[in-house]
Amino acid sequence: MAGSATLCSPRFLADRVLGELQAGVAKVDGKTMADVDVVVSACCGVHDDLSTARRYVAGTVGFYASVRTYADFFEFHGLGEEQQRVIDAFRDGRGADYLASEVSDQMVDALTMAGTRDQVAERIAAYEGLADAVKLSAPVHGMTPAEIRAAQDELISMIEVLAR
Repeated sequence: MAGSATLCSPRFLADRVLGELQAGVAKVDGKTMADVDVVVSACCGVHDDLSTARRYVAGTVGFYASVRTYADFFEFHGLGEEQQRVIDAFRDGRGADYLASEVSDQMVDALTMAGTRDQVAERIAAYEGLADAVKLSAPVHGMTPAEIRAAQDELISMIEVLAR
């Protein structure tokens, strides 16, 4: 597994994805890693209040954790037991959009970018030398339309921080 659509930590990228990608590129005559653009999609919650930023992204982590297909990904990060708690809540009838309360700060911190603009900018910098670009994905799971819009607006505001 190469990671999920919006969850890919720098450590997972370095330790699991890039080696497989390099092996695949090596099989193509005349191609090198210089011919490949590595783009990471990262779930990102930006807010002046860290607990709010974490709450924003927790729903997305819960959504992915509810899917057993991502077990290797969560295990890689030492979060297998925590993923199981999310799966159990899902099996008990809690919908995928209502799993944020089962997601710990440890899960959020390991798998997403959550925090102030400056904190998120630091998290993006961790991909330097690993990815050619980082696509910031706004969280949506378990959020109201107004919260989704606020999260999207904060991501747009990150352009100023990243352009420095």
